[in-house]
Amino acid sequence: MTPASQHVSGPGAEVEPLQRLAVPLSAAAPDCAAPWVQSAERILALTLTLLFVLLIAAFYWNAGGLWRDEANSVSLASLPTVGQIMRHLDGDSFPLLWFLLLRAWTRFASADLAVRALGLLTALGIPAVLFWSARANRIGFPFWSFLLLGLNPVVIRCIGATRAYGLGVLLVLLTSVLLWRACRCLTWRTGLAAFLVSLLCVHCLYYDIIFVGALCSGGACVSWRHRNMRSALFFAGIFGADCCSLLPYLPTIRHQHAWSALIARPVGPGDLWHMLTLALGSGGGFMVWAWAGVTALGIGMGLFQQKNRALSPHMAHQADRALYALVGMGVGALGYGLFLLALKYPTNTWYYVVPMALTALCLESIMSGISHPIGRMARGGACFILLALTFSTARSGAEVRQTGIDLAAAFIEGQARPHDLVLVNPWYDSATFMRYYHGSAPWQTVPPMAFRGYGGMDQMKRQMMTRQPLAPILSQITRTLRGGGRVWLVGEVSGILPGTRVPPLPPAPQSAFGWDSSVYARRWGQQVQSFLLMHAAQSQQEAVVVPQTINPLEDPQIEICRGWRGTSLPGRVRTP
Repeated sequence: MTPASQHVSGPGAEVEPLQRLAVPLSAAAPDCAAPWVQSAERILALTLTLLFVLLIAAFYWNAGGLWRDEANSVSLASLPTVGQIMRHLDGDSFPLLWFLLLRAWTRFASADLAVRALGLLTALGIPAVLFWSARANRIGFPFWSFLLLGLNPVVIRCIGATRAYGLGVLLVLLTSVLLWRACRCLTWRTGLAAFLVSLLCVHCLYYDIIFVGALCSGGACVSWRHRNMRSALFFAGIFGADCCSLLPYLPTIRHQHAWSALIARPVGPGDLWHMLTLALGSGGGFMVWAWAGVTALGIGMGLFQQKNRALSPHMAHQADRALYALVGMGVGALGYGLFLLALKYPTNTWYYVVPMALTALCLESIMSGISHPIGRMARGGACFILLALTFSTARSGAEVRQTGIDLAAAFIEGQARPHDLVLVNPWYDSATFMRYYHGSAPWQTVPPMAFRGYGGMDQMKRQMMTRQPLAPILSQITRTLRGGGRVWLVGEVSGILPGTRVPPLPPAPQSAFGWDSSVYARRWGQQVQSFLLMHAAQSQQEAVVVPQTINPLEDPQIEICRGWRGTSLPGRVRTP
């Protein structure tokens, strides 16, 4: 490749290939801030780095057992062969890469803390990549990235979990950095590195292909600006190759489509915006405004840099970097929003962590142009204020226990006898219960399913189409109570009153709720509890008490029923 040469600008100047336009790193603007400003920035940078790492470590130490999504991934990764994993990928949300890594890891680590160490390592890699990106581009410390991501409880819990999201964020950030390096100076080394990491990226999270495409669009725009068609074709080729590499997953997507109606809901832009604001503001509602302010400032600075790119070689380089970031950020956000609207799945806060991370990195690269001492002082002051306001909430959010079902399973295991019956409601909590329960009493899901530890939506669809799916469970309850055993209901315990009759739903999709699996799961749980309250002689509740907050998605209750009184109403005792 041709080495970088001096930038030529002005009317009538010949346009050079992009490789010849790379500004040497030494061309960065000199640091003219006062020594005390530089010292204050270093102290703030060290503080943000330390807090980011400590919050990741706090999550690792306090997360407790694996919650159902994590247990589901571990069960799928533990199948005997890679071929079986590939055939059952519709039982989870990710391509093959994460399961291969998790499979290799769990061969040597099976305890919860050891399994969680994989999430810990990938999470710690994210601040390392952010820092490396800043150092490689000579933009100082990534203040905004560390502040917006490192003090966000949703981000901390998502990247630290034993799921593919942390690795997905890490690979998206790496892809962004390496594609920009290839954009600045395209050689076989920079091109190959960018392609390989982008390939890993799209095989970690399905929707990472959207962000790879957005970043390639940014690189192509910069290449087009400099009339460098070879570089533009390189970015098009990377995106095309990454898309083709996903073709083997078409059977998996078809299998998922067979039961996707059970999850699909009417989803509009308002629904996405509401969940996005919950993710952005998990460290405090004011953080939504902080994100909005930083984003607006970044876009404004990026457009200003485009207007003044001809003033100097350094400004031209900064304008190219801002163009790459603006296009990558904008196309990525638009593409991901359209993808979620087309998917029609109800989203949760962790769905937005990858676009949040990419946006933070792009804003950081745009606003690295802040070199005036007053601007740097304002940035430092804003970071310090937001840090003071968010740290307490971030720490509390990082210390949330991910599940209480492991504790419930241990309690039941120590109390239940072989002739008792344990019912797990709803059925998807069984992924966690199956991992931790090793008692002598038989257990079953509501509705009864041959649960394998992963997936289960295909069986759920069959049960929704069955006219009396609870008949086997009600027969088991009757035999257990009449035989002197106890029935343990663990998971969601509805607050229905004794004597309340819960009518069954007709087979799907004949009911008014169509294929809405959440309605059927909730109704089945209510039917089982109504049957227990109507026929059991005594019913009491046990609480799982721990000195920390439990993830509300998996904070179980335990109801214990004993004795048989036909249709008479039982006494109901609540144990605190």
